Amino acid sequence: MSTSLSAPFALVLALVAGGTGGALLRQEAPQAPIDVLEVRELRIVDAEGRALLVASTDADGSAFLELSNGAGAPVVFLGSSQGDGALDLLGATSQRLVYAGAGPEGDGGVRTENRDGSRAFYLGDDVRGNGRVPESSLPGARVMD
Repeated sequence: MSTSLSAPFALVLALVAGGTGGALLRQEAPQAPIDVLEVRELRIVDAEGRALLVASTDADGSAFLELSNGAGAPVVFLGSSQGDGALDLLGATSQRLVYAGAGPEGDGGVRTENRDGSRAFYLGDDVRGNGRVPESSLPGARVMD
């Protein structure tokens, strides 16, 4: 009987088997840990092969980390892009509900979204460092886009 493993999973399995974790599996004394592990992409998958954690880069060379729920739907995205960063928290259907990000010009903010994708709340600053809460995000206001 043959078993086919994806290359990243096979690499992780080989490292675990050959490193400290493998010593636990083999009931041997632990060996020295690996100092640096370099891979182009890391995927942790469940028993059905669904990627639950992906750490990689996109076509522009920006890094990202994506976590998925047990159904395989992405629910957390952490990424960088040309000097700015973003954190997206998504619902079970991969709809963005919370965004926190920093722009390349020095601004940043936190935004929540309604189920239809419209903005529910925003808190942020502009490129001059001035904090702002738009009228539409004040208590009692409702965005009706």
